[in-house]
Amino acid sequence: MHFKRKNEEPDSPQRPIPSSPKNYSCPEGPAHLDVEGRRTSIHVLLDSGASCFLLSEKLVKRLDIPYKVRKKPIRIVGFDGLSSSSGGQRYTPPIILEIGNGHQSPISAEIAPTGRFDLIIPFG
Repeated sequence: MHFKRKNEEPDSPQRPIPSSPKNYSCPEGPAHLDVEGRRTSIHVLLDSGASCFLLSEKLVKRLDIPYKVRKKPIRIVGFDGLSSSSGGQRYTPPIILEIGNGHQSPISAEIAPTGRFDLIIPFG
């Protein structure tokens, strides 16, 4: 599996100080989920700022992925410091994530808005 990194800075012994903020992005790419024997291709973001797996609400609904509901929601805060109004209430029991050359890991993910990605993976 090859993840692409957008907007990389060129290698340089000295990093210039930007006059305006730059748009840094994390690697993204393909992966697969195995949910109750159903294998599905998904688009993931490896996010160095994430502290938990976040699964798209849209994907959960479309694939009828089972989930559990908390009696008391936990707070999920985005990179902008704002709390998610719908995140922290639901999470998946373990599902199988497949990345790279067949590497599989069971994960449990919070269900929340994830923008254009199906799954946000914490790394870094």
